[in-house]
Amino acid sequence: MDPSKPPRKSRPAVAGSRFRLGRILSLSLLLLLALAALPVARPWTVTPPSPSDHPGAVFVSDYGRHARLALQLDDQWLVEYAFGDWDYYAMEQRNPWRGAVALLVPTQSTLARRFLPLTTDEDRFNAMAGPRRTARLWVEREALAELVARLDQSYRQQLPTETHLPDLGLTFVQHDRRYHLLHNSNHRVAAWLRALGCEVEGSPLLSNFEVNRDATAPPLPRPPTNP
Repeated sequence: MDPSKPPRKSRPAVAGSRFRLGRILSLSLLLLLALAALPVARPWTVTPPSPSDHPGAVFVSDYGRHARLALQLDDQWLVEYAFGDWDYYAMEQRNPWRGAVALLVPTQSTLARRFLPLTTDEDRFNAMAGPRRTARLWVEREALAELVARLDQSYRQQLPTETHLPDLGLTFVQHDRRYHLLHNSNHRVAAWLRALGCEVEGSPLLSNFEVNRDATAPPLPRPPTNP
């Protein structure tokens, strides 16, 4: 090397590194999805608990890529909960790169909720809440109250992180459980359903649930439907 000439600057490797990392993440995501799709070719099934003398209404809903669960609070209100990746949902970083990272790497999660007027009618809930589809279940009121209290406590513990997205009608707080492909919104909804006494069979990777309506009869007495 001629000492009189300045050394040639090496080409920055940042762009190349990002490209290679993007390819690795994309290929890994495709591989994971292919492997995960094997056990979820069939929908996961929800079997409600036996009829109760003190029932409460819940709605499990499919919003496309994720499920949510709405719980009866009292004679006037429902509260609908959702779980997801904090940056993707609460911070609105909804791009393929962020989505891939959220699935492949455990990330900060969010617990989201909104309050809705009580109804026990599936068609009215669909019109009000806007899911692709929904199913109403009847569960024991005591188990319902325990889950409502637990979720409310988790939400209130993170109130300093609360953010509101008016277009979704949801408020978000950070959650202490990490989000990833094998612990996503559908897994949390399945866990909440189990806490309500429901049986969940199959892999809840996707929101392709089915409700075994033949396993339970309408509860008696039945809460009145809002006019």
